[in-house]
Amino acid sequence: MSSNDSSIYAIPVQHAPDELSFDLRPKKVKEWFDALPMANLDEVTRLVSEALSDISTLQIKPSERYKLLEQFHPLIQIISETLQRKFVGRPLPLSDVSNRAYSLLQEINILMAVGYKTVIVQTLTQTGKRIDISMITYATHRNMRYLSTILMHAYQIYGSYPTNTWKDIHQLYSFATQNKISETPVKDQMLKRRTTCTVEDMIKRTMLLSLACPYRLHQGEVDRVYQMLEQWVRNTKIGGTSDAVEENGIFVTQLDLDAPPTYRALHKASGDPSQIRILDTTELADDLQLQVTENGEDNRVVIGETKLSHDLLRRLALAWGIVPKRGENRLNISTNVEITSGINAIYYHISGINPDKNHRYGFGAPPPPSPTKDEPIGIPSSSIPSDLTVIDFEMSSEEREKIGLPAGLRPDIDESSDSTPAAPAADSPYPTQNWNMVNVSAGGYCLLWNDEHASTAKVGELIGIHNTGEEDIHYWGIGVVRWMRCEESEGLKVGVQMLSPSVISLSGSRYFCGSLFWASKPKQTAKTSRDRLCLRRPDRPAFVA
Repeated sequence: MSSNDSSIYAIPVQHAPDELSFDLRPKKVKEWFDALPMANLDEVTRLVSEALSDISTLQIKPSERYKLLEQFHPLIQIISETLQRKFVGRPLPLSDVSNRAYSLLQEINILMAVGYKTVIVQTLTQTGKRIDISMITYATHRNMRYLSTILMHAYQIYGSYPTNTWKDIHQLYSFATQNKISETPVKDQMLKRRTTCTVEDMIKRTMLLSLACPYRLHQGEVDRVYQMLEQWVRNTKIGGTSDAVEENGIFVTQLDLDAPPTYRALHKASGDPSQIRILDTTELADDLQLQVTENGEDNRVVIGETKLSHDLLRRLALAWGIVPKRGENRLNISTNVEITSGINAIYYHISGINPDKNHRYGFGAPPPPSPTKDEPIGIPSSSIPSDLTVIDFEMSSEEREKIGLPAGLRPDIDESSDSTPAAPAADSPYPTQNWNMVNVSAGGYCLLWNDEHASTAKVGELIGIHNTGEEDIHYWGIGVVRWMRCEESEGLKVGVQMLSPSVISLSGSRYFCGSLFWASKPKQTAKTSRDRLCLRRPDRPAFVA
């Protein structure tokens, strides 16, 4: 048993245990675990981190080191679940408390990965002793499992991962395939949807997570996708350029590089062709699309305890099944823009009206009095402000019948006049944040947030964008945050897809909304009913581009 890559043998310098070192005697190890204050997980985390750091540099027999790490294995899962609550889904950039939790968890994962790698290296380099194939197989799987987890946690905060992570993953897979242990199943207590896993399953799972465009996933989706990949990897295949996967595989990874997998069409081949591996995801992408179709009107799929929206499944099917094409060139630019998040906030800054408060007109207003013969529209003339234009549409009985409008009721549209709306108050209930624009294209912007405070941006969030050089304070565009990337050296970067460079606000009365509500039909689907109900709600802001 051996490896063709000499760099795989790089491990921390080892020294003999002394009186201050972690006590490696089995009885003392058991006493140490029994004495852990499990009611205080912060203290447990600190003790585990210190112990692993010490153990990683001690001279220990490979079999003893492996058994010791296996004792830590289930404890790490408890620590991981606790620490993740402190940084997953939190505003970015992370606060000091959240960042400490993230850094500590990554440090523990790295120490566990290094520990299992040391088991492999010491086993391969010892002379005159029989190699325990089972232990090597388990250690290889565990090593790759922790490296994969390191990547997953980095994606959870839209951050970068340690250098050489992919290089180590590729080395482990190469080692496993060379020694024919890549398809040997091993037991893993951390699995939630199956009981065994292989080294090949782990690299496919890690590749698929990277190819799922993790920096474009909404907060909380990375963890759900990673869990589901436990079973989804069974619908994928990996092989070399001469294998059967070569025909349908659209993804490729190069085992001698420290680089994530990419689309085959975008890959620039270099080096030894035997180091190229192709991933075929055709069956998986088709299966995800089929799940969306079979669920019909239900907008989510429940698999076990995990709920996945149709939107997420569609995005994954596209990510794993279609090569993306960039349509616009980007122009580097340096300017400042104001950003506000959420539909209510955008409406407020465009119109100067707070949609959360009751006004004489607008969103959230109390229902008007019943119509009279002099006021057939249903809105008393006394309640119509001077700066509001009311447009009446005379409709024939045939037209009224088509849209299901009762006889004698005319729809109305209330639209702001040309008068300038009031400026938002200084103590705005919807504050803005100043971002730097990095580059711009016909489809959107790349924005940078390098402030020490947390931003309000989230992937999938609707945001308003106002150029600080624009004189009209109500001139706003709207867009959607498509991806995020948090770098320690630069700050938080977001990619924004522009929906419209300029919008105006409007509000409609419940009677006008009624005119948009067509007649009910027998046996109409629940989805149609939901869509119609959306049209009947005048209590939400709306925009016209």
